[in-house]
Order: sequence, then structure tokens, then C-alpha cells
Amino acid sequence: MNSLFQALKGAKGLGSGHNGTHHFIVQRGTAIMLIPLVLYFCYAVVALVGCDSYDEVIHWFANPINSGLAASLVCIGFYHGALGMQVIIEDYVHHHLLNWLCLTVVKGGCFICALVALIAIIKLSVLGFIA
Repeated sequence: MNSLFQALKGAKGLGSGHNGTHHFIVQRGTAIMLIPLVLYFCYAVVALVGCDSYDEVIHWFANPINSGLAASLVCIGFYHGALGMQVIIEDYVHHHLLNWLCLTVVKGGCFICALVALIAIIKLSVLGFIA
């Protein structure tokens, strides 16, 4: 009898989606990766506060380690934020269409913001090689 109810729940979409564990692990993994990246970002802000000109900032980003870590921070940070917002939306937005719309806006917004930030980092790093 129990298997009949499980099959019924699965058919109605009320059963487990079997992806919650993966989502949980990825969210915790990105959080752990963000710890050293945020510490590095704090170091970078302190290092760049004393810069007298824009050329010094460009020169700092010309280092592949600095630009690579900044790009990693942007990608992982926006992905982690999108995962967190997905959990909030799925828990508190109960209307199916509004749920889908909110998830689309959040994921699209995070993707666009990350893309703009990555283009800015690449532009700064390329300018550093040219100058």
C-alpha cells in the first residue's frame, strides 16, 4: 500500500525531486570556496586603496593571479547567490507561474551581472598587458 502512495505522489509531482542533496552540497561547497576568495578580496581592496592613479589599478589587474582570483570570486559569488535565492523562492513563493518567473529573473540577473563583471575584469587585465 505504501508503494501505491509513493507512485501517486510521484505522478502528481508531490514526491521528492531527488536533487535536494546535490543542491545542498553545491551550496556548501561554493560557500567554502568563497571564504578564501573573500579574504583575498579584502586584501585586494586594502592594497588598491592607496593607488594614486588608474594605471596602478590596471597594472595590478594585469597580474594573471589577481585577475583570475577576481574572476573566480565573481563567478562563484554570483552562483552561490543564485543558489541561495533559489532556495528562498522555492520555499516561500507558492504560485507556480510566479515561482518560475522569480527563478528566471534571479538566475538571468545573476548571469548578466556576472558576465558584466567578467568583461570588466578581462578588459582591465588586457589593458594592463597593452599599457
